[in-house]
Amino acid sequence: MAYYSAVNRSSLPTEDHSIPDQVPQRNWINVPYVKSNVAEKKLFDFTVLSYNILADNLLWKNFYLYKSCLPDALQWEYRRDKIIAELYQANADIVCLQEVHIHHYHSYIKPRMKVKGYIGAFEKRCGDRFDGCATFFKASKFKMVQRHRVEYRMDGISLMDRDNVGLILILERQQSTAKHRRGRNTESTTPTLFPQSYPKICVANTHLLYNPKRGDIKLAQLSKLFAEIDQLTSASRTASNITTQSTYAKDDNHRRRHCPIILCGDFNSSPTSSVIQFVSQGSLQYPGLNRKIISGQRRESTRHSDPICDDCILQRGTLPPWGLNVNNTCKYEHQIDPEIHQNYDTILHHLNLASIYHYGDDHVTTTEQAVDYIFYSNDRVYAYPNSDTASSGSCSNTSYRIRPVSYLNLYTKEHMNKMPCLPNMQLSSDHICLLSKLSYLASNTE
Repeated sequence: MAYYSAVNRSSLPTEDHSIPDQVPQRNWINVPYVKSNVAEKKLFDFTVLSYNILADNLLWKNFYLYKSCLPDALQWEYRRDKIIAELYQANADIVCLQEVHIHHYHSYIKPRMKVKGYIGAFEKRCGDRFDGCATFFKASKFKMVQRHRVEYRMDGISLMDRDNVGLILILERQQSTAKHRRGRNTESTTPTLFPQSYPKICVANTHLLYNPKRGDIKLAQLSKLFAEIDQLTSASRTASNITTQSTYAKDDNHRRRHCPIILCGDFNSSPTSSVIQFVSQGSLQYPGLNRKIISGQRRESTRHSDPICDDCILQRGTLPPWGLNVNNTCKYEHQIDPEIHQNYDTILHHLNLASIYHYGDDHVTTTEQAVDYIFYSNDRVYAYPNSDTASSGSCSNTSYRIRPVSYLNLYTKEHMNKMPCLPNMQLSSDHICLLSKLSYLASNTE
């Protein structure tokens, strides 16, 4: 029994990186296909992995959590080889890691991933922290056109006083990835579908604050992250005739995203929490919510000994934090009227995110809870005009979208109860990885 059931064995490395049979097999689950109302062509498939690998310094700092684990399973020299073996076996095109120790990134993880053709980017948490987020992508499939660090620590701004970070990459499909076999292409680059530029994708990777009592801070961190994603993926429509084109949906800021979004990470929030509701539904009315239970990490039975205090209840104007220059639709705004801000009662975003994974009540990504996610933008985006076409008064009729095809199933609480404490001799983190396959689709609209 293999750790992953194979979809395509030929895509796996030739080395034997299988994980022993002591853990339950994880199977691929197909995502139901919803047919589009426009003709589409698949440009390519790609796979995305997200994994909190448990930084070594955090393991020993919080050793009380791992006292029941086998000592040998906790040693970094053992865990690192298991983690790399798992990444090799997954063979994902895009890999988002959280809790990566800076020294281990440079001395071990990055070199090992480079051997397999990956290019990496890393951002350490603020201050004297040693861990951070790392994103890798296959150089044969993508190239990086933009890289952006997102810091959640901002002096003098309420709720923005923690050391967490995010990392955003804009990746572009490599222009020549066709494989030739017997003189014929086995993969089409279909240049006529995207004449102005090759398809891009925004990949955001983050690790939100852990503290179960501070869901308000997690929402504040997300408001900045979403504003940064919006800014990086939006194209201003400056030509007067471009604003009248039917291919661009209207919005009050006269902007439209030019590439799909993948958002990965450890959100330290349960699937039914207000935090994840905000991400996946695009809005959250927050006055009256208790910051101590917003992220859904705390059991009801533990709350009776933790009385509600006045400053635990969110008030109007709390989110996004004043001074962040982010309005309540999670877009940057140079000047926000203080009176309007203090009356905010709802926080929104227009990224149209949906979770690739479907979480049941008993599904987990750690020993006890599900806190890890891969989100994708489920709307259609349009190629923005380059400087030449914008000046000539034309814009693209090519639209893009991504859709999930399948994902590696989650464990249940029952599975976890039957396994040795995480990390164990087979699974070398206190989280399990998420892995999904997606398709990048294009269509021409008149």
